[in-house]
Amino acid sequence: MPQPDFEEAMTAHWLQIGIGPRAAAAKLQPACGNVGQLSETELKELEVKWQQKRNAFYIVLAILGGPWNRLAGFDCEDVSHTADHTDIIHYLAASTGDRFIVEHVEQAAEPNDDIRLTFTHESNRYSFTFQTNGSWVNLPGTLDGLNQVLEQIGMPERFVELYNGGGGAGIVAFVLPDAFLPAARELHIRLESTPNVKYD
Repeated sequence: MPQPDFEEAMTAHWLQIGIGPRAAAAKLQPACGNVGQLSETELKELEVKWQQKRNAFYIVLAILGGPWNRLAGFDCEDVSHTADHTDIIHYLAASTGDRFIVEHVEQAAEPNDDIRLTFTHESNRYSFTFQTNGSWVNLPGTLDGLNQVLEQIGMPERFVELYNGGGGAGIVAFVLPDAFLPAARELHIRLESTPNVKYD
């Protein structure tokens, strides 16, 4: 199966400058906070995958979504009109390595047809609103609201959406932006335009 153009460009960049799984993991590790380095066994498994199928994007997903648990992926289309965002909040919180635990997540319709999400974190209630996208999850609005909560509570990490070529899936990393964004530029990881995160 052919790779999408952005994956081909990313893989070509890695091959051109000699980046492999070990180098990529070393560049991404600081962006994931206080997580340990990947084991030699884990690195060798990534190298085998890299040798079997040259796809830099999949290697990045395996690094972020592996033992470090800093990646969430989900379908952004719901079966009902006014998509239910409560599961998305749980998926995102699960990608934080227990740094950002949420409970009692609720979604309610506002009088102007916006959506309000409310949840508890460490016994405190937080909420934010964003526009509805019908049966599609408003992922930018959700990430913007969550990132504002992270800023409010003094947590340095942010949720950053990775570009994946469309198709209705959301892929989000929970990372330290100051460390992740330079690594993303160096590794040619394309990002969606996520509010509240500066890319340049």
